[in-house]
Amino acid sequence: MPKIDLLKFIQLKPLSALATFPPGLGKQALSEMESILSDPMIPEKKNTSSPKMILFPEKILIRNCSIQSLLGICFRSFFLRDIYLLLEDISNTDLKEKLPDAILDWLVESKNYSLQVQIRKNPKIDPEALVDDWKQSINSLFTSSDIPINTQELNAKKQDLDAGILINSTKLSKDFNQDQQIQSPRFFISTLRNKSSFYLALRNQPLYRRGFRTEFSLSAPLSEDLASVLIDTLVRKFSFGEKEVSLDAYIPFSGTGTFAFELFMQIFSIVPGILRNQEDEYSKRMNQSKIWKFLLEKSGKLFQSKLNNSLPQVVIHNYDFRSDIVDNSIQNWKQFLINVNQNLGIEIEAMIPQIKDEITWNSEDFFETKIPKPKSPNLIIPLNPPFGIRHKNSEPISSFYKRIAQKINLECAPLFENTKIQGFLLCPDAASYSNATEIWQKDWDLETLHFSQGKLSIRALFFSSKY
Repeated sequence: MPKIDLLKFIQLKPLSALATFPPGLGKQALSEMESILSDPMIPEKKNTSSPKMILFPEKILIRNCSIQSLLGICFRSFFLRDIYLLLEDISNTDLKEKLPDAILDWLVESKNYSLQVQIRKNPKIDPEALVDDWKQSINSLFTSSDIPINTQELNAKKQDLDAGILINSTKLSKDFNQDQQIQSPRFFISTLRNKSSFYLALRNQPLYRRGFRTEFSLSAPLSEDLASVLIDTLVRKFSFGEKEVSLDAYIPFSGTGTFAFELFMQIFSIVPGILRNQEDEYSKRMNQSKIWKFLLEKSGKLFQSKLNNSLPQVVIHNYDFRSDIVDNSIQNWKQFLINVNQNLGIEIEAMIPQIKDEITWNSEDFFETKIPKPKSPNLIIPLNPPFGIRHKNSEPISSFYKRIAQKINLECAPLFENTKIQGFLLCPDAASYSNATEIWQKDWDLETLHFSQGKLSIRALFFSSKY
Protein backbone atom coordinates (compact mmCIF):
# COMPACT_ATOMS: atom_id res chain seq x y z
CA MET A 1 0.00 0.00 0.00
CA PRO A 2 1.49 3.41 -0.96
CA LYS A 3 2.20 5.98 1.70
CA ILE A 4 -0.47 8.58 2.31
CA ASP A 5 0.22 12.25 1.68
CA LEU A 6 -0.39 13.91 5.04
CA LEU A 7 -1.61 17.25 3.70
CA LYS A 8 -4.04 15.57 1.31
CA PHE A 9 -5.12 13.08 3.96
CA ILE A 10 -6.18 15.71 6.51
CA GLN A 11 -8.35 17.45 3.90
CA LEU A 12 -10.23 14.26 3.00
CA LYS A 13 -13.69 13.44 4.33
CA PRO A 14 -14.56 11.62 6.40
CA LEU A 15 -11.84 11.47 9.07
CA SER A 16 -11.61 9.58 12.35
CA ALA A 17 -10.17 10.97 15.56
CA LEU A 18 -9.85 10.38 19.29
CA ALA A 19 -10.50 12.90 22.06
CA THR A 20 -9.30 12.61 25.66
CA PHE A 21 -10.75 14.31 28.74
CA PRO A 22 -10.21 14.60 32.51
CA PRO A 23 -10.69 11.12 34.02
CA GLY A 24 -14.27 10.60 35.17
CA LEU A 25 -15.74 13.53 33.22
CA GLY A 26 -16.48 11.90 29.87
CA LYS A 27 -20.21 12.72 29.87
CA GLN A 28 -19.50 16.42 30.27
CA ALA A 29 -16.88 16.32 27.50
CA LEU A 30 -19.21 14.47 25.14
CA SER A 31 -22.05 16.92 25.82
CA GLU A 32 -19.77 19.86 25.04
CA MET A 33 -18.59 18.27 21.79
CA GLU A 34 -22.18 17.63 20.71
CA SER A 35 -23.02 21.27 21.44
CA ILE A 36 -20.07 22.52 19.35
CA LEU A 37 -20.87 20.24 16.40
CA SER A 38 -24.56 21.21 16.44
CA ASP A 39 -23.60 24.88 16.03
CA PRO A 40 -20.45 24.89 13.88
CA MET A 41 -18.54 28.08 13.06
CA ILE A 42 -17.78 26.59 9.64
CA PRO A 43 -20.98 24.98 8.32
CA GLU A 44 -20.56 21.60 6.66
CA LYS A 45 -21.45 21.26 3.01
CA LYS A 46 -24.50 19.12 2.36
CA ASN A 47 -23.91 15.38 2.14
CA THR A 48 -20.28 15.65 3.27
CA SER A 49 -20.06 14.40 6.84
CA SER A 50 -22.26 13.63 9.81
CA PRO A 51 -19.98 13.08 12.81
CA LYS A 52 -20.59 10.08 15.07
CA MET A 53 -19.15 9.89 18.58
CA ILE A 54 -18.70 6.92 20.91
CA LEU A 55 -17.92 7.47 24.59
CA PHE A 56 -15.48 5.11 26.33
CA PRO A 57 -14.31 5.37 29.96
CA GLU A 58 -11.07 7.11 28.95
CA LYS A 59 -11.71 8.57 25.48
CA ILE A 60 -14.23 9.57 22.83
CA LEU A 61 -13.97 8.10 19.34
CA ILE A 62 -15.06 10.45 16.57
CA ARG A 63 -15.96 9.08 13.15
CA ASN A 64 -17.09 10.58 9.85
CA CYS A 65 -15.80 14.06 10.71
CA SER A 66 -14.18 16.80 8.60
CA ILE A 67 -10.96 18.59 9.47
CA GLN A 68 -12.82 21.88 9.95
CA SER A 69 -15.16 20.24 12.48
CA LEU A 70 -12.23 18.75 14.40
CA LEU A 71 -10.40 22.08 14.46
CA GLY A 72 -13.64 23.77 15.52
CA ILE A 73 -13.74 21.45 18.54
CA CYS A 74 -10.06 22.15 19.28
CA PHE A 75 -10.65 25.88 19.10
CA ARG A 76 -13.81 26.07 21.20
CA SER A 77 -13.55 23.25 23.74
CA PHE A 78 -13.04 24.08 27.41
CA PHE A 79 -13.34 20.47 28.63
CA LEU A 80 -11.16 18.35 26.33
CA ARG A 81 -7.59 17.36 27.14
CA ASP A 82 -6.44 16.58 23.59
CA ILE A 83 -7.56 15.52 20.10
CA TYR A 84 -5.66 13.09 17.87
CA LEU A 85 -6.17 12.32 14.17
CA LEU A 86 -6.25 8.64 13.21
CA LEU A 87 -3.65 7.61 10.63
CA GLU A 88 -5.58 4.66 9.26
CA ASP A 89 -4.16 1.27 8.33
CA ILE A 90 -0.85 1.86 10.12
CA SER A 91 0.39 -0.73 12.60
CA ASN A 92 3.67 -1.25 14.41
CA THR A 93 4.68 -3.89 11.84
CA ASP A 94 4.38 -1.58 8.82
CA LEU A 95 5.04 1.81 10.40
CA LYS A 96 8.19 2.29 8.31
CA GLU A 97 6.41 1.61 5.03
CA LYS A 98 3.17 3.52 5.63
CA LEU A 99 4.03 6.54 7.77
CA PRO A 100 3.60 9.65 5.56
CA ASP A 101 6.80 11.10 4.12
CA ALA A 102 5.75 14.49 5.54
CA ILE A 103 5.98 13.06 9.08
CA LEU A 104 9.34 11.39 8.40
CA ASP A 105 10.69 14.68 7.09
CA TRP A 106 9.27 16.38 10.16
CA LEU A 107 11.11 13.94 12.42
CA VAL A 108 14.36 14.54 10.54
CA GLU A 109 14.09 18.29 11.07
CA SER A 110 12.89 18.28 14.67
CA LYS A 111 15.04 15.34 15.90
CA ASN A 112 12.37 14.96 18.53
CA TYR A 113 8.90 13.53 19.13
CA SER A 114 6.55 12.66 21.97
CA LEU A 115 4.59 9.47 22.38
CA GLN A 116 1.69 8.33 24.56
CA VAL A 117 0.48 4.74 24.66
CA GLN A 118 -2.91 3.92 26.16
CA ILE A 119 -3.81 0.27 26.74
CA ARG A 120 -7.16 -0.75 28.14
CA LYS A 121 -7.02 -3.64 30.56
CA ASN A 122 -7.19 -6.90 28.63
CA PRO A 123 -6.01 -10.29 29.93
CA LYS A 124 -5.12 -11.30 26.34
CA ILE A 125 -2.62 -8.46 25.94
CA ASP A 126 0.86 -8.28 27.44
CA PRO A 127 1.19 -4.50 27.93
CA GLU A 128 4.97 -4.59 28.31
CA ALA A 129 5.44 -6.60 25.13
CA LEU A 130 3.09 -4.37 23.13
CA VAL A 131 4.85 -1.21 24.28
CA ASP A 132 8.24 -2.73 23.44
CA ASP A 133 7.01 -3.59 19.92
CA TRP A 134 5.94 0.00 19.29
CA LYS A 135 9.16 1.36 20.76
CA GLN A 136 11.23 -0.85 18.47
CA SER A 137 9.16 0.14 15.45
CA ILE A 138 9.54 3.84 16.13
CA ASN A 139 13.24 3.44 16.90
CA SER A 140 13.66 1.75 13.53
CA LEU A 141 12.53 4.95 11.83
CA PHE A 142 15.67 6.58 13.13
CA THR A 143 18.18 3.76 12.73
CA SER A 144 17.13 3.11 9.13
CA SER A 145 17.11 6.71 7.96
CA ASP A 146 19.43 9.67 7.84
CA ILE A 147 18.06 11.20 11.03
CA PRO A 148 21.14 12.38 12.98
CA ILE A 149 19.82 11.44 16.39
CA ASN A 150 21.04 9.14 19.13
CA THR A 151 18.97 5.92 19.18
CA GLN A 152 18.94 5.26 22.91
CA GLU A 153 15.93 3.52 24.43
CA LEU A 154 12.84 5.60 25.14
CA ASN A 155 12.38 6.67 28.74
CA ALA A 156 8.98 5.48 29.86
CA LYS A 157 7.00 6.66 32.86
CA LYS A 158 4.16 4.37 33.88
CA GLN A 159 1.04 5.58 35.60
CA ASP A 160 -1.64 3.20 36.79
CA LEU A 161 -5.04 4.28 35.53
CA ASP A 162 -8.42 2.71 36.07
CA ALA A 163 -8.72 2.33 32.29
CA GLY A 164 -5.35 0.63 31.81
CA ILE A 165 -1.74 1.65 31.41
CA LEU A 166 -0.47 4.98 30.13
CA ILE A 167 3.10 5.31 28.90
CA ASN A 168 4.52 8.81 28.37
CA SER A 169 7.74 8.80 26.37
CA THR A 170 9.95 11.39 24.73
CA LYS A 171 13.02 10.86 22.59
CA LEU A 172 15.76 13.48 22.28
CA SER A 173 19.25 13.54 20.79
CA LYS A 174 21.95 13.86 23.44
CA ASP A 175 23.64 16.67 21.52
CA PHE A 176 20.41 18.42 20.55
CA ASN A 177 20.39 22.21 20.98
CA GLN A 178 17.18 23.07 22.83
CA ASP A 179 17.42 26.71 21.71
CA GLN A 180 16.92 25.56 18.12
CA GLN A 181 14.11 23.16 18.88
CA ILE A 182 11.50 22.72 16.15
CA GLN A 183 7.97 21.85 17.24
CA SER A 184 7.89 18.08 16.94
CA PRO A 185 5.04 15.65 16.13
CA ARG A 186 3.05 14.20 19.00
CA PHE A 187 1.87 10.60 18.61
CA PHE A 188 -0.76 8.61 20.47
CA ILE A 189 -1.30 4.85 20.34
CA SER A 190 -4.57 3.41 21.60
CA THR A 191 -5.27 -0.29 21.99
CA LEU A 192 -8.85 -1.57 21.88
CA ARG A 193 -10.03 -5.15 21.39
CA ASN A 194 -6.53 -6.45 20.60
CA LYS A 195 -5.98 -3.82 17.91
CA SER A 196 -3.68 -0.81 18.15
CA SER A 197 -4.43 2.44 16.34
CA PHE A 198 -1.86 5.10 15.52
CA TYR A 199 -2.79 8.78 15.97
CA LEU A 200 -1.19 12.19 15.40
CA ALA A 201 -2.10 15.12 17.67
CA LEU A 202 -3.88 17.99 15.93
CA ARG A 203 -2.16 20.70 17.96
CA ASN A 204 1.36 21.25 19.27
CA GLN A 205 0.23 21.34 22.94
CA PRO A 206 -2.56 19.60 24.88
CA LEU A 207 -5.77 21.63 24.74
CA TYR A 208 -5.95 22.27 28.48
CA ARG A 209 -2.84 24.45 28.24
CA ARG A 210 -4.32 27.87 27.64
CA GLY A 211 -0.97 29.48 26.83
CA PHE A 212 -0.68 32.33 29.32
CA ARG A 213 0.17 30.76 32.69
CA THR A 214 3.72 30.58 33.96
CA GLU A 215 5.00 27.58 35.89
CA PHE A 216 5.02 27.96 39.66
CA SER A 217 6.94 25.31 41.57
CA LEU A 218 5.07 25.68 44.87
CA SER A 219 1.61 25.06 43.42
CA ALA A 220 -0.20 21.89 42.35
CA PRO A 221 -3.09 23.36 40.36
CA LEU A 222 -6.01 21.55 38.82
CA SER A 223 -5.73 21.24 35.07
CA GLU A 224 -7.70 23.91 33.23
CA ASP A 225 -10.05 21.44 31.52
CA LEU A 226 -11.03 19.90 34.84
CA ALA A 227 -11.48 23.29 36.52
CA SER A 228 -13.62 24.44 33.59
CA VAL A 229 -16.03 21.50 33.96
CA LEU A 230 -16.47 22.31 37.66
CA ILE A 231 -17.04 26.02 37.04
CA ASP A 232 -19.48 25.30 34.21
CA THR A 233 -21.45 22.98 36.51
CA LEU A 234 -21.77 25.78 39.07
CA VAL A 235 -22.78 28.51 36.64
CA ARG A 236 -25.39 26.33 34.96
CA LYS A 237 -27.21 25.99 38.28
CA PHE A 238 -28.25 29.66 38.02
CA SER A 239 -30.05 29.03 34.69
CA PHE A 240 -29.06 32.40 33.22
CA GLY A 241 -29.90 31.28 29.69
CA GLU A 242 -30.52 34.40 27.59
CA LYS A 243 -30.84 36.56 30.70
CA GLU A 244 -28.14 39.04 31.58
CA VAL A 245 -25.45 37.40 33.69
CA SER A 246 -25.02 38.97 37.13
CA LEU A 247 -22.65 37.04 39.36
CA ASP A 248 -20.19 37.38 42.26
CA ALA A 249 -17.41 34.87 42.90
CA TYR A 250 -15.56 34.40 46.17
CA ILE A 251 -12.49 32.20 45.55
CA PRO A 252 -10.36 31.43 48.60
CA PHE A 253 -7.45 29.03 48.05
CA SER A 254 -7.22 30.64 44.60
CA GLY A 255 -3.69 29.34 43.94
CA THR A 256 -2.48 30.40 40.50
CA GLY A 257 -5.95 31.60 39.52
CA THR A 258 -7.29 28.68 37.48
CA PHE A 259 -10.92 29.00 38.66
CA ALA A 260 -10.95 32.77 38.09
CA PHE A 261 -9.58 32.47 34.55
CA GLU A 262 -11.97 29.70 33.52
CA LEU A 263 -14.95 31.56 34.99
CA PHE A 264 -14.04 34.80 33.22
CA MET A 265 -13.49 33.03 29.90
CA GLN A 266 -16.81 31.19 30.08
CA ILE A 267 -18.87 34.21 31.13
CA PHE A 268 -17.40 36.47 28.44
CA SER A 269 -17.26 33.81 25.69
CA ILE A 270 -13.48 33.90 25.35
CA VAL A 271 -13.00 30.39 23.96
CA PRO A 272 -9.56 28.80 24.56
CA GLY A 273 -8.53 28.99 20.90
CA ILE A 274 -8.48 32.78 21.13
CA LEU A 275 -5.51 32.53 23.48
CA ARG A 276 -3.42 30.26 21.25
CA ASN A 277 -1.12 31.34 18.41
CA GLN A 278 -2.84 30.28 15.20
CA GLU A 279 0.35 30.69 13.12
CA ASP A 280 2.67 28.33 14.98
CA GLU A 281 4.87 25.87 13.09
CA TYR A 282 2.81 22.83 14.07
CA SER A 283 -0.38 24.23 12.53
CA LYS A 284 1.49 25.16 9.35
CA ARG A 285 2.86 21.63 8.97
CA MET A 286 -0.66 20.29 9.47
CA ASN A 287 -2.01 22.85 6.98
CA GLN A 288 -4.36 24.36 9.58
CA SER A 289 -3.45 28.05 9.48
CA LYS A 290 -6.24 29.19 7.17
CA ILE A 291 -8.99 27.42 9.14
CA TRP A 292 -7.55 28.52 12.51
CA LYS A 293 -7.38 32.15 11.33
CA PHE A 294 -11.03 32.00 10.20
CA LEU A 295 -12.08 30.58 13.59
CA LEU A 296 -10.15 33.32 15.40
CA GLU A 297 -11.73 36.11 13.34
CA LYS A 298 -15.25 34.71 13.77
CA SER A 299 -14.75 34.20 17.52
CA GLY A 300 -13.62 37.81 17.84
CA LYS A 301 -16.77 39.05 16.09
CA LEU A 302 -19.00 36.87 18.29
CA PHE A 303 -17.20 38.06 21.42
CA GLN A 304 -17.67 41.74 20.52
CA SER A 305 -21.27 41.19 19.44
CA LYS A 306 -22.14 39.57 22.76
CA LEU A 307 -20.62 42.44 24.72
CA ASN A 308 -22.51 44.99 22.63
CA ASN A 309 -25.81 43.21 23.27
CA SER A 310 -25.41 42.55 26.98
CA LEU A 311 -22.36 43.14 29.16
CA PRO A 312 -22.18 40.54 31.95
CA GLN A 313 -21.83 41.95 35.45
CA VAL A 314 -19.19 39.81 37.16
CA VAL A 315 -17.16 40.39 40.33
CA ILE A 316 -14.34 37.94 41.19
CA HIS A 317 -12.50 38.11 44.52
CA ASN A 318 -9.43 35.84 44.75
CA TYR A 319 -7.57 35.05 47.96
CA ASP A 320 -4.55 32.93 48.83
CA PHE A 321 -2.45 32.87 51.98
CA ARG A 322 0.85 32.96 50.04
CA SER A 323 1.79 36.37 48.69
CA ASP A 324 4.18 34.89 46.11
CA ILE A 325 1.35 32.80 44.63
CA VAL A 326 -0.86 35.89 44.50
CA ASP A 327 1.93 37.78 42.69
CA ASN A 328 2.18 34.91 40.20
CA SER A 329 -1.59 35.04 39.61
CA ILE A 330 -1.47 38.77 38.95
CA GLN A 331 1.27 38.24 36.36
CA ASN A 332 -0.79 35.47 34.74
CA TRP A 333 -3.79 37.80 34.63
CA LYS A 334 -1.76 40.50 32.90
CA GLN A 335 -0.46 37.99 30.35
CA PHE A 336 -3.99 36.70 29.78
CA LEU A 337 -5.19 40.20 28.92
CA ILE A 338 -2.20 40.73 26.62
CA ASN A 339 -2.94 37.50 24.73
CA VAL A 340 -6.60 38.41 24.24
CA ASN A 341 -5.75 41.92 23.09
CA GLN A 342 -3.08 40.76 20.65
CA ASN A 343 -5.00 37.87 19.12
CA LEU A 344 -8.30 39.75 18.76
CA GLY A 345 -6.79 43.16 18.00
CA ILE A 346 -8.83 44.86 20.74
CA GLU A 347 -8.41 46.58 24.09
CA ILE A 348 -10.38 44.33 26.42
CA GLU A 349 -9.96 46.72 29.35
CA ALA A 350 -11.82 49.39 27.36
CA MET A 351 -14.60 46.99 26.36
CA ILE A 352 -15.02 45.58 29.88
CA PRO A 353 -14.14 48.49 32.21
CA GLN A 354 -15.19 46.55 35.31
CA ILE A 355 -12.17 44.23 35.15
CA LYS A 356 -9.95 47.02 36.49
CA ASP A 357 -11.76 47.09 39.84
CA GLU A 358 -13.97 44.00 39.99
CA ILE A 359 -11.30 41.30 39.48
CA THR A 360 -9.17 41.39 42.65
CA TRP A 361 -6.23 39.34 43.98
CA ASN A 362 -5.48 39.37 47.71
CA SER A 363 -3.05 37.69 50.07
CA GLU A 364 -5.02 36.58 53.10
CA ASP A 365 -5.68 33.43 55.10
CA PHE A 366 -9.08 31.84 54.47
CA PHE A 367 -10.01 31.70 58.15
CA GLU A 368 -9.38 35.43 58.49
CA THR A 369 -11.29 36.57 55.40
CA LYS A 370 -14.86 37.76 55.15
CA ILE A 371 -16.98 37.21 52.07
CA PRO A 372 -17.23 40.65 50.42
CA LYS A 373 -20.80 41.92 50.24
CA PRO A 374 -22.18 40.60 46.93
CA LYS A 375 -23.19 43.17 44.31
CA SER A 376 -25.55 40.68 42.68
CA PRO A 377 -28.12 38.18 44.00
CA ASN A 378 -25.93 35.28 42.81
CA LEU A 379 -22.75 34.03 44.46
CA ILE A 380 -20.42 31.11 43.67
CA ILE A 381 -17.79 29.72 46.06
CA PRO A 382 -15.36 27.22 44.48
CA LEU A 383 -13.19 25.65 47.18
CA ASN A 384 -9.96 23.78 46.42
CA PRO A 385 -8.17 23.71 49.79
CA PRO A 386 -4.55 22.56 49.96
CA PHE A 387 -4.11 18.81 50.25
CA GLY A 388 -1.29 16.43 49.41
CA ILE A 389 1.96 18.34 48.78
CA ARG A 390 0.11 21.67 49.20
CA HIS A 391 -1.00 20.85 52.77
CA LYS A 392 1.96 22.02 54.83
CA ASN A 393 0.57 22.24 58.37
CA SER A 394 0.36 19.41 60.87
CA GLU A 395 -3.42 19.47 61.22
CA PRO A 396 -5.13 16.33 59.85
CA ILE A 397 -6.87 16.89 56.53
CA SER A 398 -10.25 15.77 57.91
CA SER A 399 -10.09 18.31 60.75
CA PHE A 400 -8.94 21.05 58.37
CA TYR A 401 -11.91 20.40 56.06
CA LYS A 402 -14.32 20.37 58.97
CA ARG A 403 -13.18 23.87 59.94
CA ILE A 404 -13.60 24.99 56.33
CA ALA A 405 -17.21 23.77 56.25
CA GLN A 406 -17.95 25.50 59.55
CA LYS A 407 -16.41 28.75 58.32
CA ILE A 408 -18.51 28.69 55.12
CA ASN A 409 -21.68 28.19 57.18
CA LEU A 410 -20.76 31.11 59.42
CA GLU A 411 -20.00 33.45 56.51
CA CYS A 412 -22.99 32.50 54.37
CA ALA A 413 -25.73 32.51 57.02
CA PRO A 414 -26.32 36.30 56.79
CA LEU A 415 -26.51 36.08 52.98
CA PHE A 416 -29.13 33.34 52.63
CA GLU A 417 -32.13 35.68 52.60
CA ASN A 418 -31.08 37.76 49.57
CA THR A 419 -28.46 35.66 47.77
CA LYS A 420 -28.55 32.41 45.85
CA ILE A 421 -25.31 30.59 46.65
CA GLN A 422 -23.68 27.74 44.74
CA GLY A 423 -20.31 26.21 45.51
CA PHE A 424 -18.22 23.09 45.69
CA LEU A 425 -15.54 21.64 47.93
CA LEU A 426 -12.92 19.28 46.48
CA CYS A 427 -12.39 16.45 48.97
CA PRO A 428 -9.30 14.20 48.62
CA ASP A 429 -10.49 11.41 50.93
CA ALA A 430 -13.55 9.89 52.59
CA ALA A 431 -12.96 11.54 55.97
CA SER A 432 -12.84 15.11 54.63
CA TYR A 433 -15.91 14.43 52.50
CA SER A 434 -17.82 12.93 55.43
CA ASN A 435 -17.01 15.83 57.77
CA ALA A 436 -18.15 18.47 55.31
CA THR A 437 -21.30 16.53 54.44
CA GLU A 438 -22.26 16.16 58.09
CA ILE A 439 -21.97 19.90 58.72
CA TRP A 440 -23.69 21.04 55.52
CA GLN A 441 -26.54 18.55 55.14
CA LYS A 442 -28.96 20.67 57.19
CA ASP A 443 -28.59 24.04 55.45
CA TRP A 444 -27.59 23.05 51.92
CA ASP A 445 -28.73 20.84 49.07
CA LEU A 446 -25.79 18.55 48.34
CA GLU A 447 -24.60 16.68 45.22
CA THR A 448 -21.40 14.78 44.50
CA LEU A 449 -19.27 14.47 41.38
CA HIS A 450 -16.38 11.99 41.23
CA PHE A 451 -13.24 12.41 39.13
CA SER A 452 -9.51 11.64 39.22
CA GLN A 453 -6.61 14.05 39.60
CA GLY A 454 -3.27 12.31 39.22
CA LYS A 455 -3.51 9.23 41.41
CA LEU A 456 -6.15 10.74 43.70
CA SER A 457 -9.84 9.98 43.54
CA ILE A 458 -11.54 13.33 44.23
CA ARG A 459 -15.09 13.97 45.40
CA ALA A 460 -16.47 17.35 44.38
CA LEU A 461 -19.14 18.10 46.99
CA PHE A 462 -21.50 20.66 45.46
CA PHE A 463 -23.55 22.74 47.90
CA SER A 464 -26.57 24.91 47.02
CA SER A 465 -28.45 27.25 49.35
CA LYS A 466 -31.95 26.04 50.17
CA TYR A 467 -33.42 29.44 50.87
